[in-house]
Amino acid sequence: MDNAGVFARYTSTFRLPNVGDYITNANATPVVRTMDFIEAGYKYDSERWSLYATVFQTNYDDFRFGDRRYNATTGGYDDVSVFTDTETLGVELEGRVNANDWLEVSYSATWQDAEFGPFVQNVLVNGRLQTFDFTGNQLLRVPELSARVTPAITLNEAVRFEVDYQYFGDRYSDAANSLELPAYDVLSANLRWSPLQQLTLYVRGENLLNEVGLTEGNPRAGSFVSGEAGSPFFVGRPIYGRNFRFSALWEF
Repeated sequence: MDNAGVFARYTSTFRLPNVGDYITNANATPVVRTMDFIEAGYKYDSERWSLYATVFQTNYDDFRFGDRRYNATTGGYDDVSVFTDTETLGVELEGRVNANDWLEVSYSATWQDAEFGPFVQNVLVNGRLQTFDFTGNQLLRVPELSARVTPAITLNEAVRFEVDYQYFGDRYSDAANSLELPAYDVLSANLRWSPLQQLTLYVRGENLLNEVGLTEGNPRAGSFVSGEAGSPFFVGRPIYGRNFRFSALWEF
C-alpha cells in the first residue's frame, strides 16, 4: 500500500576469535561466536501520524563475558572469560502524531526479555567456593522497558520548543541479578529560535529535575556475583546531572 507495508529480515553471522586473546596465551582455545537476528514488523505513515512496530529476536551462541576473580593462592586477581548463550525477545514501537500544524508528538518504546542461556559457574564468595546458576537471569545493564515521548511546538517556523521525557526500567549490574540498578526517568527540553534568516539559536537543558540514574555498577566488584550486593554503598556509573548547552548557527 502507499502508506503501509510489512517486512521481515533474518541474518546469520559469526565473529572470529580476537587476536588479542593469544598475545599472553598462545595455547588459548579459539571460539567462533555465531549470531542470529530475526525481526518482522509493520510500517504506516500518513500526513497526521505514523507507526513503526517491530518484533525481534536475537540469539548469541558463545557470547563472551568477562570477570575479575580473587585468587587466594597468588593473592591477586585473575581475568576470567566465560562463553555462554543469550537470547533476547522484544518489541519496538516508534512513531509520531501531528495533532495540528503547530503541535507534534514523537514517541518510541522498547520492551525486551534479554536473558542468559545455560550458565552455571563456580565463584569464590567470602573465601568459599559456591555454585551459581545464572540460567534465565536478565542480561547485564539491559532494562526490560525503555520509553521516550517528545512533544514539540513550532511557531511560524521561527520558534520550536520540545520537551523530552525518557524512562529506563530496572537493570542489573551482575549476572546473578543480586545488585539492582533502580529505574529512573529524565526530563529535558530544547529551544530553537531563528530571529534572523541567517541566524539560529539553540538552547538545550538536560536532566532538568536533576534525577539520579545509574547505567551500570562496578565491574571490579564482580560481573558474575557482585561483592557490593546488599551494601548500603556501592560504586556505579551515573548519568549527567542538570546541565545546559547553548549554541548558535550563522549561515552565510
